Amino acid sequence: MTIERSDILRGPGTVTRGQTFYDKNNITAAVNVERWDVPTSAEGTVDIRKKDQNAKIAFTPCGSITADIIAALYPYATPNIGASMFGATDTDTVVQGKAGTKITFYATAITKQPELILSAVETAFGACEITALLKDNTDPSTANSLFTAAAQAWSAPALTTASIKTVKYTATWGSKTFTSPNGFRVIPEITSSPIYIDGLGTVDYTLTGASVMVKCRPANFSEADFESMPAQGTAIGATLRSSNNLVIVGTGGLTVTIYGAQMVEGPLVWGTTELRVGEVGFIGQRVETAGAYGALFAVALTA
Repeated sequence: MTIERSDILRGPGTVTRGQTFYDKNNITAAVNVERWDVPTSAEGTVDIRKKDQNAKIAFTPCGSITADIIAALYPYATPNIGASMFGATDTDTVVQGKAGTKITFYATAITKQPELILSAVETAFGACEITALLKDNTDPSTANSLFTAAAQAWSAPALTTASIKTVKYTATWGSKTFTSPNGFRVIPEITSSPIYIDGLGTVDYTLTGASVMVKCRPANFSEADFESMPAQGTAIGATLRSSNNLVIVGTGGLTVTIYGAQMVEGPLVWGTTELRVGEVGFIGQRVETAGAYGALFAVALTA
């Protein structure tokens, strides 16, 4: 057989979910058909049948930062535990190929918030994941109930290099101000529970938990700075909530606030070329006001 080069599909694209994102490496959209086997003792599996459907859109944002991009990427900074992650109304995600085709996934939610990488020599975001489920109030046997592919001429969204912010960051925790030789990594994580309906598949996720940790290597911490860790002087069963927020600021970049931050892990290192303090970990806790719980962390453009 022969092949025409024009039939070989390739090329980059963008992701749009409220905001348009250029990716750092590649965009993948994995469409999944979950299955179950029909077994018999005499013949083994005699059929394979459909159980569910979904898609996972994965990409690493290129590092362009705006207030709207921050809001779009971190919807669980103030988590609403027990709430629907997909909402009452579908929010679509569009992957637009530069070659002239777009894929529209109809019911989507961010299911992995990207790490924040606060450094002068790296762009700001780690990997992000968006999950697509069955379109709301739709039977899975309906055509295009998960996604649609259509021709769409490429029109380059705006991308300015000035919006890709890489600056020096400094952290403050209580009375201590410090830098880190390889920047700061803010790691937000969530847990969720799928809602599966027989005959329809998974139709929603419920948000069940949220946490945040900061990893860094304080350049100007001493052995004495470790004395404030709750590894000693704190009773078993005592709260790890701190009265101090961890605030990481980059002039011309971002301000990230981790509420109620407590240093809970990290080594001391002795060596010819090593800094005394290794990589430490700070955890955050949600703002508590008169028994009501608010933000876990906050991300904003530095004024």
